[in-house]
Amino acid sequence: AVFGEIQLPITEELEVRAAVRYDDYSDFGNETSPQMAILYRPMDELLFRASFGEGFKAPDLTSLNSAQAESFNNITDFEQCAAQGIADDDCPTFQVRNLSGGNPDLEAETADTFNFGVVAEPVENLTLSLDIWSTELKNAISQISLQQLLSLQQAGSPLPSGTSINRAADISPGVPGRILFIQTGFANVATLEVNGFDLKANYSLETEMGRFRFGLQHSNIDEYIFTSLPGAEGTDLIGTRAAPEYRTSFQANWSMDDHTVALDSYYIPATDGSTDDIDVPAFTNINLTYVYNTSWDADITFGIRNLADKDPSIDDAEDANGNDEGDMTITGTPSGET
Repeated sequence: AVFGEIQLPITEELEVRAAVRYDDYSDFGNETSPQMAILYRPMDELLFRASFGEGFKAPDLTSLNSAQAESFNNITDFEQCAAQGIADDDCPTFQVRNLSGGNPDLEAETADTFNFGVVAEPVENLTLSLDIWSTELKNAISQISLQQLLSLQQAGSPLPSGTSINRAADISPGVPGRILFIQTGFANVATLEVNGFDLKANYSLETEMGRFRFGLQHSNIDEYIFTSLPGAEGTDLIGTRAAPEYRTSFQANWSMDDHTVALDSYYIPATDGSTDDIDVPAFTNINLTYVYNTSWDADITFGIRNLADKDPSIDDAEDANGNDEGDMTITGTPSGET
């Protein structure tokens, strides 16, 4: 990897920053990630900032190199039926030989990120900030099913690199031959668009009884749109167990001489469960830490995680037989852990 950054003070109030990083991987290729940022401070107590950047995530070893599994699964060849004038409801289903697994032709997942923010200090020792952000993840790696692959081919879209549908010779002009074999598995087919805002407040106070510091942060997600295939309609996952609508955290810290006490907590609201009639409950976590700075340059730390002894939030969905499937933990630490 090679990285470079430059900071250009245009005026006393305006600064421009630019950076670029080049990464070369032996197993999938290379990526270049640029970033640009502008900072404007019209006065000491007020700062405006904006940035745009590109990033990437290299394919993991499992997605690239997991073993191929042979199977015979049911599919419906709607493309062949449509060419023969057969309605979708009357199109037959049949088994086809297929391989699925790692895809050595995978490319990196790429992302475009944008952020605009303002930081203000309305009174001494109080800092407030608001950041509005947006991230678009492209070429996201996802397992593509046999039927999804057939849908792409029927729509005239190119098949993802590393996948294929092998057919016999055309039955007649315009009528594709029967499917002989399908290669599927992991592919760069999905996209994810996420945007929201972060609010932060930090305050510090020096007293004869020590120094007190407080922090409050609220992170809100406005959209979490996942699109499984090119050209498909996206699904907003906000409020599901994968994407809580927001997360709020609070920190309090007291320090004096050789002693420090810190309280850290966060709250995640309830989300939809895996069935319509069951929700994943909200979760609140509180951690407490005490640190003693010894005279021999050592720190002794005592802590209690999950101070309120809260159980993790569980998805208690039941299967068709009434058996508890549950066990989908969205957050939390082991109850009463110290």
